[in-house]
Amino acid sequence: MTLRKERDMAHEPISREDACLSLYANGRQYDLHHAGFDEDIPFYLKLARRASKVLELGCGTCRLGIPIARAGIDYTGIDLSQGMLEWAGVKARREGVTVKLIRCDIRAFHLRDHFHLIMLPFNTICHLYTRSDLERCLDRVKDHLTPSGRFVIDVFNPALKILTRDPNERYPAGEFTDPQEGKIVVTETNVYDRATQINWITWYYRSEGSKHERQVRFGMRIYYPQELDALLHYCGFRIEAKYGEFSGTPFGSDSTKQILITSLS
Repeated sequence: MTLRKERDMAHEPISREDACLSLYANGRQYDLHHAGFDEDIPFYLKLARRASKVLELGCGTCRLGIPIARAGIDYTGIDLSQGMLEWAGVKARREGVTVKLIRCDIRAFHLRDHFHLIMLPFNTICHLYTRSDLERCLDRVKDHLTPSGRFVIDVFNPALKILTRDPNERYPAGEFTDPQEGKIVVTETNVYDRATQINWITWYYRSEGSKHERQVRFGMRIYYPQELDALLHYCGFRIEAKYGEFSGTPFGSDSTKQILITSLS
């Protein structure tokens, strides 16, 4: 594909619904691709143990939810992808834990409950493409958070070397073994739209020994540190702590993560 065509594609809108039909369609394979990432579990589990009710926005396959529920904490997860929620249900039944799973948009949920901890983890905020999207989500959070509750976000700290990569080059994006398809190698290309601050990414899945590959395209809205702090402030949240790693290291220029613990102003 030519550079010109890649850049043209970067400006084609992709809805969050379309992302659910592609990137998040297969919960089982999504888990295989992301197997081994568990560094955030102790962090969220520690926070959840201080809360009697927990809500996770964009819960996916309950990678965080199942350990929280296993600890005896009341857990609710919402997600837009039916495929992710179905696999989450399978996993919860296998583990013998109870989780409440609801299919809905994190910008428009209305639950008859309030929560001591609401989590927006693992870069889920990047699927809120516009300021309006984020404001709608934060309004929902405010309506469901107890007065003394905490709202926690974690998202990567943007790396310019990734955003400015050559769109004609492919880069490694992981590999995993699927019992049904064998070894699968994932590569990616990306084009960053500086006007919208959306990084348009294409993942290419190829089974070992196959000439055919599956493509999944999705967008990730980039939230810069000062921008995110300001958005939270003006939307009525007070930042109580900001970390650069799940170990609790203070946020700094070299941090790979932005982890924010907030409360209502």
